[in-house]
This record gives sequence, structure tokens and C-alpha cells, in this order.
Amino acid sequence: MRATCRSSLTKALKEWRRQQLEERMEWGEAWIDGDYVFTEPDGSPPHPDRISDRFRRLGSQLGLPSMPLHGARHSFATIALQSGVPMKIVSEMLGHSSIRVTADVYSHVSPGMSAEAAEVIADQMFNA
Repeated sequence: MRATCRSSLTKALKEWRRQQLEERMEWGEAWIDGDYVFTEPDGSPPHPDRISDRFRRLGSQLGLPSMPLHGARHSFATIALQSGVPMKIVSEMLGHSSIRVTADVYSHVSPGMSAEAAEVIADQMFNA
């Protein structure tokens, strides 16, 4: 990850955490402490449908093609694998129970990657 992107993400997450701490203070004893990153103002986790609806609205406002939220997750994994991120890392980022789950779900990425890997190996064997 580029340093600028990492720095921006870190800054945004720190600001979000500061805002959450303020909300926590405002709610006092009523705060629901689940140690979530994204929450409702009272600390409870947001309902999945609410997140999906917001995702669709934002995409529409930006003029992006309609895609369910899970499609963004799938796109992330596909792009990461095609970009050479090791499957083990992608599996961990997605929270899969094993690398096998990731391999099974994203096997459609493998054919092109396999051809590229074969070319790299052949190049090393015959041009070394």
C-alpha cells in the first residue's frame, strides 16, 4: 500500500475513533460497548440492510453501476488476486476460515494467473 494512501486511511480512522469516543461520552452508561469500528451513535452495530442501502444510494449519486455491497467485496478480492496479492493474505483480509475457501470462491481468477505463472517459470527456466 502506498504511504499516502496508508497515511490518509490512518488519519480517517483516527478521526472516526475520536468521533466515536465523543459519542461514547455523550451516551454514558447507555453506550453499547461491542468494540465495533462502525456503529450507530449508541455503540450498537448498524443493521446490514442499512449499510447496503447507503452503499446503493452513494453508488447511484456517484453515477456508478448498481452493485450489491457483497459485489464490492468480491471485486476487491478479484482485483487483489489479479494484482499478485498472495491468496493467503487475501483470505485473511476477507476473514475466510481457510485459504481453501478463498481458492474455491475465487478459482475463476486462477486461469489467467496460471498462464502468467507458467510464462514466468518458463522464462526463468529457459533464460537463466
